[in-house]
Amino acid sequence: KMDKGTGIVTSVPSDSPDDYAAFMDLMKPGKREHHGIKAEWVEPFELIPIIDVEIDGEIRTMAAQYMCEKLGVQSQNDTVKLLEAHDVCYKLGFDKGIMSAGPFKGQPVKKAKLDARAQMVKDNQAFIYSEPEKKIVSRSGDECVVASIDQWYLKYGEEGWKNQVENHLNGDSFVTYNARIKESFQDALSWLKEWACSRSFGLGTRVPWDEKFVIESLSDSTVYMAYYTVAHFLQDKALDGSKGGSGNIKPEQMTEDVWDYIYLKGQMPKTDIPKSLLEEMRKEFRFWYPMDLRVSGKDLIQNHLTMSLYNHACVWEDEPELWPRGFFCNGHTMVNNEKMSKSKGNFFTLADIIQKHSADAVRFACANCGDTLEDGNFEEPVATGALLKMPVFIEAMKALITGGDEPLDIGKEDSTFLDRWFANELNRLTSESKHHYATMYYREALRTSWFEFCACFDQYRDVCKAGKRKMNKTLVMRYLEWQMIILSPIAPHFCEHGWGLLNKSGSVLNARWPELTKPVDSLIVSQGEYMFDKVPHDFIKLLEKASKGGKPTSATVYVALKYPDWKVTVLSKLRELHDKKQLPLVSPDEMKSNAEAKAQWTVVMMGLMQDPSLKPFAKLLGPFAAFTRDEAAQLGASALSAQAPFDELALLMENVDYLKDKLGMDVDIFLAEQAKTGHADLVSNAQPSKPVVVYAGASGGGAGAGAGAAGKGKTNGSSSVPLIKDLRALNDHLSTRSYFEGGGVPTAADAGQLAQLPKGAINAEQYPHVARWHRHVVHFSPEQKSKW
Repeated sequence: KMDKGTGIVTSVPSDSPDDYAAFMDLMKPGKREHHGIKAEWVEPFELIPIIDVEIDGEIRTMAAQYMCEKLGVQSQNDTVKLLEAHDVCYKLGFDKGIMSAGPFKGQPVKKAKLDARAQMVKDNQAFIYSEPEKKIVSRSGDECVVASIDQWYLKYGEEGWKNQVENHLNGDSFVTYNARIKESFQDALSWLKEWACSRSFGLGTRVPWDEKFVIESLSDSTVYMAYYTVAHFLQDKALDGSKGGSGNIKPEQMTEDVWDYIYLKGQMPKTDIPKSLLEEMRKEFRFWYPMDLRVSGKDLIQNHLTMSLYNHACVWEDEPELWPRGFFCNGHTMVNNEKMSKSKGNFFTLADIIQKHSADAVRFACANCGDTLEDGNFEEPVATGALLKMPVFIEAMKALITGGDEPLDIGKEDSTFLDRWFANELNRLTSESKHHYATMYYREALRTSWFEFCACFDQYRDVCKAGKRKMNKTLVMRYLEWQMIILSPIAPHFCEHGWGLLNKSGSVLNARWPELTKPVDSLIVSQGEYMFDKVPHDFIKLLEKASKGGKPTSATVYVALKYPDWKVTVLSKLRELHDKKQLPLVSPDEMKSNAEAKAQWTVVMMGLMQDPSLKPFAKLLGPFAAFTRDEAAQLGASALSAQAPFDELALLMENVDYLKDKLGMDVDIFLAEQAKTGHADLVSNAQPSKPVVVYAGASGGGAGAGAGAAGKGKTNGSSSVPLIKDLRALNDHLSTRSYFEGGGVPTAADAGQLAQLPKGAINAEQYPHVARWHRHVVHFSPEQKSKW
């Protein structure tokens, strides 16, 4: 914190959230009494609007009051909310605010601020005082202060110059790779003004027009990349230039006229450097420039990198096509979530870390560090994991190439859904990896080009083994070849070795990026997620519950082709509203705080409730509509469809062997309309894309998607299971059984539990298993119940 200042701070509760919160606290009698403040010191005063600013689409005359009320600030202790409110009010107030009071009324705040300062200085009410932005301590341990000495400044922020840079930054010819980098440059442009570009001593280049000064380091070397285009003519015989270069040019021959000819299309200079050599140097510069990408640290955005944009715009004012094309910036590096430090033993030189883990394993961990301005985290376990997995992959690769223990099928590559899915996944992941590389998201590229690429092959192999079939040779060889290519930017040595094993010519680093065999089919992607992820996951989860009384020996899966008529009506109406952009697709959390979305949803529900055909289902209507809305917010408009987007029954039948392998039992698959005796009530919970599974063959059973299960159990006598009063616990209990005790027929325990239920309707969406059980048992006659 600053420890210097005037000691005078004006309270502006209309536009400062902290001041507003303090003012409102003082309006509370208890607070005033605590601080010894009299009511007449506070109560007669009202907020005075001084700035008009647009926030959330409307002009706010008192921004602080609006933001505090919007965020629910209760007192000065709401520091997190106040910080958010502060950032909004101060940024928008400065950038977009218009003065509504005082001598500068009608002026933009950013202009009024400068005019007010100038007026105060003119009237001897203030003087300009400079100090560091924060406390600065030298390497000798001394606190630094601002010295009043002669200084050269560059007038960054000059309106015409700044507009040139700003237009370039926001144009199509400049890339920042992610929004936060661009926002940081925009922020730097908003405040970077006069910059002291010289100093009296130290290392550096002399100021050309005043050689008693040296150019300070951040201002120097902002266009040095232009020098690289001709450096080989001047010093390629020795890095330090001591032996000259292949052009045999002496330093004193490189006059300003020579540089102007090379860089600025100047006239041919009077020099003894051969004309042909000068033309070649200019050609080299024009060929290589502009700079396509510069990678640097985030701490240089606020100065050096922004100055580079300014200086390119100055030197090549009439040739914006020579200005930088892209900057990528990253944070600092941590090791295993800790700052690097020799005292902690986690400080490594590049040679040290490569010696410990190998070059490619280190590159794996570097790619995994992170892709944004946040500090990257080098995780040694990632490097270790890569080092262990690469040899295993190579051995597996050799076995697949030779066809040893795992012979491959030489048939057509698209004869089954599994083959089509695998080919589509290779296309999808290859396409996504290319996008991630192009946008400098290396952690995402590592995910898609290695982890997920390997995982999709493992899935393909597992399903083939479950179905006792061979993998397709064309697809497997494509997988291996593409794997080497798309991972090579991260692990070039590993991929070069694999490229050799495949007997491919040349280097993998020169290989063309794979051409997709077909456009990525999103429907096949959805089918794969359904068949190999969602269905097995849901079924296995229900199997764990069903196995509490002994593992079942068989499973019956029921597929619904359509929703009940009333749900079809609801979905149709929701689709119509979505097409009209009248359906608020926001997350459940956002729905709680978004007043506009809540109001829109209220209108939607009123419309549904007024439909006569839906009135019999009024108690189920709200939960179903809300659940569908939430799914659409997460998955898109496809969640509003009344039918599955593909043939579920055919897909499950083709891959039934995979389900048998995953569940470890026989599996039968039927349409919901073909429910076996005793399963009808359970199957009522099936709906498109959400099949029901019924387990049988043990003392208890279970079902998926909100259904129960049939099995053997007690038929009479007292219950061995205590009655349950909590609906959530009861719902969990009934999720694995048709009746309370888990048998195939009701018992006295069902009658006792029925009597324990709270009065009123049961929320079917919240407690589906209780609702299903309740609907069933209440239909038994008193005579039937007496025999339980």
